[in-house]
Amino acid sequence: MRGHHMSKENVAWWFLAIVCLVVCGLIVAASFGLVKLDGGVGALASGWNLGRLKVLGIYLAAINVITFAAFAWDKYVAANGNDRKKRLPEARLLGLSIIGGAAGGLLAKRIFRHKTRKWYFTWGLPLFIVLQFAVVGFAHLSGLI
Repeated sequence: MRGHHMSKENVAWWFLAIVCLVVCGLIVAASFGLVKLDGGVGALASGWNLGRLKVLGIYLAAINVITFAAFAWDKYVAANGNDRKKRLPEARLLGLSIIGGAAGGLLAKRIFRHKTRKWYFTWGLPLFIVLQFAVVGFAHLSGLI
């Protein structure tokens, strides 16, 4: 029986689907007035809630350090015997990246030359960074940050 579970063969498509759902969700929320956007591009420069921004900054710093360490660990294990039991699944690396650790993952990818042949890491991590900036901007314009 075939299920719709995430596997190594389809992990990229699952994350692409998640990105599309997030983007579509933001568009639908704005279109139907579920979230009121205050201003346009000029409003991005002012009115930030510094307390919430500080909490967001601490979270992003922590998740990026964790993601960087996860990529480093996976590369270390891959280079030293490739013990499958110690390797981190690609879905976990992508999951850490999509929840805010994309910059840490991209930096580790470049420093350790890890996951450089996988298109979903090469294209996905920069896409996640753009998506994260868009979500933060959307949250600010809707009054959450």
